[in-house]
Amino acid sequence: MAVIVSAVFYSLFALVSFSKLVVADVLLYSLALFLEFGALVQLRKTEPSLRGVFRIPLGRTGVAVLAALPMMVLMGVIGVSFSDGEYGLPAVIGAAVAIATGPLMYRLAQRRSAS
Repeated sequence: MAVIVSAVFYSLFALVSFSKLVVADVLLYSLALFLEFGALVQLRKTEPSLRGVFRIPLGRTGVAVLAALPMMVLMGVIGVSFSDGEYGLPAVIGAAVAIATGPLMYRLAQRRSAS
């Protein structure tokens, strides 16, 4: 079943121009980085003594500032993609649809595994 679903999505993606797919990919990757940086700041707040393989030798404020710098760059990239009318809006709509279907697919997968 997963192979059929993947084939359907790949067939749909083949209809979209490469440049629009790249913009959508950058938007989705930026969202993933936002989530990672947010998790980093939240973990520094809730688990300040948590040790891992690598630890940034900064406090919570330092980690927040460190995470904010790439976030500002990513927001600039997203802003540039919005300003480009040809690629921006379709890519944003595609990324929004992909983001919205993620939780739905997760819930469906949990229901299937529970039954």
